[in-house]
Amino acid sequence: MKEYIATLLLLSSILAVKAQENGINFLKDTKWNDALSMAKAQNKLIFVDVYTDWCGPCKTMDAEIFPLKVVGDKYNRHFINYKLDAEKGEGPALKAKYSVKTYPNYLFINGDGVLIYRSTSSMPANEFLLVADQALAEAKQPETILQLDERYPASRKDKDFMYTYLRRKTDLRSANPDLVDEYIGLLNDAEKGQLKNLQLILDNGGFLSKNLQLGIAINTLIAHKDQFPLLQQQNKESLQMIIDMAKETTLAKAIANKDEQLLKRVLDLSQGFEKDFANNRYTIGLSYYWGTKQTTKYVAEAMAFADHHLLKIPADTLDLWDQNYLKRATASAKSAQDMAQYKHTQTIRYLRLLNDLAQNIAVAAQKRELEAAKKYSDKVLKMTATDPEYYKNVWPFFVQTNAVINYKLGNKALAIDKLEAMIAQLNQPKATEYFAPLLNKMKANQKL
Repeated sequence: MKEYIATLLLLSSILAVKAQENGINFLKDTKWNDALSMAKAQNKLIFVDVYTDWCGPCKTMDAEIFPLKVVGDKYNRHFINYKLDAEKGEGPALKAKYSVKTYPNYLFINGDGVLIYRSTSSMPANEFLLVADQALAEAKQPETILQLDERYPASRKDKDFMYTYLRRKTDLRSANPDLVDEYIGLLNDAEKGQLKNLQLILDNGGFLSKNLQLGIAINTLIAHKDQFPLLQQQNKESLQMIIDMAKETTLAKAIANKDEQLLKRVLDLSQGFEKDFANNRYTIGLSYYWGTKQTTKYVAEAMAFADHHLLKIPADTLDLWDQNYLKRATASAKSAQDMAQYKHTQTIRYLRLLNDLAQNIAVAAQKRELEAAKKYSDKVLKMTATDPEYYKNVWPFFVQTNAVINYKLGNKALAIDKLEAMIAQLNQPKATEYFAPLLNKMKANQKL
């Protein structure tokens, strides 16, 4: 074992001999378990930059912050630095283990694999250096979060312990909604109104955490909404945004547990179709039925929703909604190009929703359902054709849905023609590669 650790230390020294003037030295071609062994041997934390290829702020940090000498001096001295693509290799498993929800995500993990500290988002160098100091301070805490986890079952009725425990988990973005409700449930009315407890609730409800569900904690925040302006926020979400994110968390939990009582909580706080055609009681119910694999119920409800609501929206009403949104967006637009992207904002939401319904309904093999799906998909393509330039990024996927439906209805030659024409029009190698497997299945007369 000593020889193995010595080898790892030698490897570490080869990969990051000393702080370079080009900033942070990240390990190269090193497995996660080997990085843990290095951290344990050197008694250091691992700084993990969790990123994705499509994350703009990640690229900003790579280009502007990580290469700075002052940043490299701090991070190379105190941490073993590790880059992790959340969507490749070991990334997906570690993303799930450490509850990574946003990018970039900065994890500080000890040699035992325990998450010590976490931060997120792009930031200037001075703030990023402060993140390092906060991680180092957290590492000096008398108890690790793992030790607090072990104490929790015996101490869950102790308000002081629960506050400390939840505060630490909140800072790590790893607190869970049940724990927040459990702590708030221990408090009397006066304690619930204390700013430190309202702040704790808010810190779990913001975009970076999304750890509130519909229940006692969110109700406490609502009951003390007059105090909301006094609380500190990183992203300045409104109370309504916090409530909406709590609804999303509750719906996800309802789906995971197939819990219709939780679904009812969400529906009771949700708006009707007339307020938002794409986010309402109907669409929430559909998300639940699809997520819980209640396909028969989903198809029936989806067809009813499309026929009695979506298809009843007049074209001039959608145009009016587009124009109203465009007017509101004018103030923030910086160029004609910015303005162009807001041209059909509501219509494209409508088309995506109708296409999703058609696509999901087409999972059913019954002719009646497939014909309904074709009706919705045909309408999507007809509306898309009114402004091909604006809809060019979604049009290929709308054609794909239409081709699949036609194929399942027995219109196989038409389906193949549609796909081939779309691929030829795109004339892009990546598009050809993406759609080729489906096209080949159709040509081989295989079941989709």
